[in-house]
Amino acid sequence: MSKLISQIAENLTFLLEWLGIFAALFILAILFERLVLKNRKKLGSTHFLAYTAIFSAMAGVLMFIEIPLFFAPSFYEIDLSEIPIMICTFYLGPVAGVVAELLKIIVKLVLKGTSTAFVGDFANFVVGCTFILPASMIYHARPGKKTALIGMAVGTLIMTVF
Repeated sequence: MSKLISQIAENLTFLLEWLGIFAALFILAILFERLVLKNRKKLGSTHFLAYTAIFSAMAGVLMFIEIPLFFAPSFYEIDLSEIPIMICTFYLGPVAGVVAELLKIIVKLVLKGTSTAFVGDFANFVVGCTFILPASMIYHARPGKKTALIGMAVGTLIMTVF
Protein backbone atom coordinates (compact mmCIF):
# COMPACT_ATOMS: atom_id res chain seq x y z
CA MET A 1 0.00 0.00 0.00
CA SER A 2 2.83 2.41 0.82
CA LYS A 3 4.41 1.69 -2.58
CA LEU A 4 1.16 2.68 -4.29
CA ILE A 5 0.96 5.90 -2.27
CA SER A 6 4.57 6.77 -3.13
CA GLN A 7 3.92 6.14 -6.84
CA ILE A 8 0.83 8.35 -6.72
CA ALA A 9 2.85 11.05 -4.95
CA GLU A 10 5.60 10.84 -7.60
CA ASN A 11 3.07 11.07 -10.42
CA LEU A 12 1.32 13.99 -8.78
CA THR A 13 4.65 15.77 -8.29
CA PHE A 14 5.49 15.25 -11.98
CA LEU A 15 2.08 16.57 -13.02
CA LEU A 16 2.43 19.65 -10.81
CA GLU A 17 5.93 20.33 -12.18
CA TRP A 18 4.57 20.00 -15.72
CA LEU A 19 1.72 22.40 -15.00
CA GLY A 20 4.11 24.85 -13.31
CA ILE A 21 6.45 24.92 -16.29
CA PHE A 22 3.52 25.31 -18.70
CA ALA A 23 2.17 28.18 -16.59
CA ALA A 24 5.60 29.86 -16.49
CA LEU A 25 6.00 29.64 -20.27
CA PHE A 26 2.43 30.82 -20.81
CA ILE A 27 2.90 33.80 -18.47
CA LEU A 28 6.18 34.67 -20.18
CA ALA A 29 4.42 34.70 -23.55
CA ILE A 30 1.54 36.81 -22.20
CA LEU A 31 3.93 39.33 -20.65
CA PHE A 32 5.84 39.64 -23.90
CA GLU A 33 2.65 40.19 -25.89
CA ARG A 34 1.39 42.82 -23.45
CA LEU A 35 4.68 44.72 -23.15
CA VAL A 36 6.08 44.53 -26.69
CA LEU A 37 3.11 43.98 -28.97
CA LYS A 38 0.96 46.91 -27.84
CA ASN A 39 0.17 48.21 -31.34
CA ARG A 40 -0.60 44.82 -32.84
CA LYS A 41 -3.99 44.25 -34.42
CA LYS A 42 -6.14 42.17 -32.08
CA LEU A 43 -7.75 39.08 -33.53
CA GLY A 44 -11.18 37.86 -32.50
CA SER A 45 -11.21 34.98 -30.06
CA THR A 46 -12.90 32.69 -32.58
CA HIS A 47 -10.23 33.48 -35.15
CA PHE A 48 -7.48 32.85 -32.59
CA LEU A 49 -9.01 29.55 -31.41
CA ALA A 50 -9.70 28.25 -34.91
CA TYR A 51 -6.23 28.97 -36.26
CA THR A 52 -4.51 27.66 -33.14
CA ALA A 53 -6.56 24.45 -33.33
CA ILE A 54 -5.88 23.97 -37.05
CA PHE A 55 -2.12 24.45 -36.70
CA SER A 56 -2.06 22.21 -33.60
CA ALA A 57 -3.92 19.45 -35.41
CA MET A 58 -1.55 19.64 -38.38
CA ALA A 59 1.44 19.50 -36.02
CA GLY A 60 -0.07 16.58 -34.09
CA VAL A 61 -0.46 14.59 -37.29
CA LEU A 62 3.06 15.52 -38.46
CA MET A 63 4.43 14.04 -35.24
CA PHE A 64 3.63 10.61 -36.72
CA ILE A 65 6.17 11.14 -39.51
CA GLU A 66 9.36 9.74 -38.07
CA ILE A 67 12.54 10.45 -40.02
CA PRO A 68 15.55 9.01 -38.17
CA LEU A 69 18.93 10.67 -38.36
CA PHE A 70 21.45 8.22 -39.79
CA PHE A 71 24.36 9.65 -37.78
CA ALA A 72 22.63 9.70 -34.37
CA PRO A 73 21.04 7.21 -31.95
CA SER A 74 17.74 5.73 -33.10
CA PHE A 75 15.58 7.90 -30.84
CA TYR A 76 16.79 11.13 -32.53
CA GLU A 77 14.41 12.04 -35.32
CA ILE A 78 13.62 15.08 -37.44
CA ASP A 79 10.53 16.71 -35.96
CA LEU A 80 8.47 18.22 -38.77
CA SER A 81 5.69 19.11 -36.35
CA GLU A 82 7.42 22.34 -35.36
CA ILE A 83 6.76 23.86 -38.81
CA PRO A 84 3.00 24.48 -38.31
CA ILE A 85 3.67 25.59 -34.74
CA MET A 86 6.21 28.16 -35.96
CA ILE A 87 3.80 29.44 -38.60
CA CYS A 88 1.10 29.75 -35.94
CA THR A 89 3.50 31.56 -33.62
CA PHE A 90 4.62 34.02 -36.27
CA TYR A 91 1.03 34.69 -37.31
CA LEU A 92 -0.75 34.82 -33.95
CA GLY A 93 2.00 35.48 -31.40
CA PRO A 94 3.88 33.65 -28.66
CA VAL A 95 0.79 32.82 -26.58
CA ALA A 96 -0.71 30.97 -29.52
CA GLY A 97 2.61 29.18 -30.01
CA VAL A 98 2.73 27.88 -26.44
CA VAL A 99 -0.93 26.81 -26.58
CA ALA A 100 -0.42 25.15 -29.98
CA GLU A 101 2.65 23.32 -28.64
CA LEU A 102 0.57 21.98 -25.74
CA LEU A 103 -2.33 20.99 -28.01
CA LYS A 104 0.10 19.24 -30.37
CA ILE A 105 1.27 17.04 -27.51
CA ILE A 106 -2.32 16.35 -26.44
CA VAL A 107 -3.28 15.36 -30.01
CA LYS A 108 -0.29 13.01 -30.16
CA LEU A 109 -1.17 11.48 -26.78
CA VAL A 110 -4.81 10.94 -27.76
CA LEU A 111 -3.97 9.33 -31.10
CA LYS A 112 -0.81 7.39 -30.23
CA GLY A 113 -0.36 7.36 -26.47
CA THR A 114 3.00 7.47 -24.75
CA SER A 115 5.87 5.05 -24.56
CA THR A 116 7.99 7.15 -22.18
CA ALA A 117 5.58 7.63 -19.24
CA PHE A 118 4.96 11.22 -20.44
CA VAL A 119 8.60 12.22 -19.87
CA GLY A 120 9.38 12.33 -23.61
CA ASP A 121 6.19 14.25 -24.31
CA PHE A 122 7.00 16.74 -21.57
CA ALA A 123 10.53 17.14 -22.95
CA ASN A 124 9.12 17.66 -26.46
CA PHE A 125 6.85 20.42 -25.14
CA VAL A 126 9.61 22.23 -23.24
CA VAL A 127 12.17 21.93 -26.04
CA GLY A 128 9.57 23.09 -28.58
CA CYS A 129 8.82 26.13 -26.43
CA THR A 130 12.53 26.92 -26.10
CA PHE A 131 12.58 27.06 -29.90
CA ILE A 132 9.38 28.97 -30.65
CA LEU A 133 9.41 31.57 -27.86
CA PRO A 134 12.77 33.23 -28.68
CA ALA A 135 12.04 33.05 -32.41
CA SER A 136 8.61 34.60 -31.90
CA MET A 137 9.89 37.32 -29.59
CA ILE A 138 12.60 38.37 -32.03
CA TYR A 139 10.23 38.25 -34.99
CA HIS A 140 7.41 40.19 -33.34
CA ALA A 141 9.76 42.87 -32.00
CA ARG A 142 10.45 43.87 -35.62
CA PRO A 143 8.45 41.76 -38.15
CA GLY A 144 10.18 40.82 -41.38
CA LYS A 145 11.82 37.95 -43.23
CA LYS A 146 15.28 38.80 -41.91
CA THR A 147 14.16 38.87 -38.27
CA ALA A 148 12.22 35.65 -38.79
CA LEU A 149 15.41 33.92 -39.93
CA ILE A 150 17.43 35.50 -37.11
CA GLY A 151 14.73 34.46 -34.62
CA MET A 152 14.74 30.88 -35.84
CA ALA A 153 18.55 30.76 -35.67
CA VAL A 154 18.52 32.11 -32.10
CA GLY A 155 15.69 29.70 -31.20
CA THR A 156 17.72 26.81 -32.59
CA LEU A 157 20.77 27.85 -30.57
CA ILE A 158 18.74 28.19 -27.36
CA MET A 159 17.00 24.89 -27.99
CA THR A 160 20.37 23.20 -28.59
CA VAL A 161 21.83 24.61 -25.37
CA PHE A 162 18.73 23.66 -23.41
